[in-house]
Amino acid sequence: MKQNFVLTSSLALLFFSATALAEVTTTNTNNGNLVMQDIPEIPASIVSSLNRYQNVRGSAGYGKHYMSLDNGFKREDSVKDIGALLDWIETQPDLDQNRVAVYGGSYGGYMVLASAVHYSDRLKAAVDVVGISPLTHVDKIKVPMLVVQGENDPRVPVTEAVQVVEALRAQGQPVWYMNALNEGHGYRKKENRDVYQQAVIMFLQEYLTGEDQ
Repeated sequence: MKQNFVLTSSLALLFFSATALAEVTTTNTNNGNLVMQDIPEIPASIVSSLNRYQNVRGSAGYGKHYMSLDNGFKREDSVKDIGALLDWIETQPDLDQNRVAVYGGSYGGYMVLASAVHYSDRLKAAVDVVGISPLTHVDKIKVPMLVVQGENDPRVPVTEAVQVVEALRAQGQPVWYMNALNEGHGYRKKENRDVYQQAVIMFLQEYLTGEDQ
């Protein structure tokens, strides 16, 4: 049996209808903490999914020149590295090229969205965590998306997440949206991290490893 493919990078990039999570976005109980009831245990099919790190252009650890390869007008060049990895996946007999998901936070969140813009036809799902949205190209995103945001994020305003969610829903795309009302740039509180982690599992189970996928 071919394995699902989940890809990560040093830039926080990970290659792994929203009724339930829509309730989460409006929850303001338990002292403002994010609350979700009846979250199932993490399925073994997700836990055993294959992970891969992708050090795209601009990653640290490979010298100053490599770090500069996505500066300014070269930023989109780093997204081409994701395309090269997708090409490689197609050559691997033990990997399922039809079940690839992408996940990332902060700059990695931007990379998730950029990957969804350029490679929606080669992805099954995408998880964007506090990423800056390429709103002018959102019409090119044709892949189920989980958008994760903190209400008080000082780096990526919550409006970035709201805009991409509203735009995707307007064009009929499946979108789950999680907004923690007492978090900033990423989730620090354990109760929020617990809900977030299990929500990601539920999302991937729905769109990446589901029997009908």
